Amino acid sequence: MSKFSEILGKQKQSSGLGFRIKKQLDSESYLDLLKALGDRSIPIPTILKVLRELDINISRAAVMRWRNGEPPRGADEAIVESNNE
Repeated sequence: MSKFSEILGKQKQSSGLGFRIKKQLDSESYLDLLKALGDRSIPIPTILKVLRELDINISRAAVMRWRNGEPPRGADEAIVESNNE
């Protein structure tokens, strides 16, 4: 593999909003974010406010897409817990 391809592969893996969010949050906080995104009773402005307090800037549209199954590059999908028992 060429040096260019090697470096390009590293850049592709480390870029993206999802990767940056994962780096900034500890694993427990990241899991809580995924759960909050999956919980429709938590409004998007509330999620945005918490993220901004944690110095994570993300647009409302990106959070809406993430909640609807289109996570940012490098992020996991929201955790939707079913109430079927």
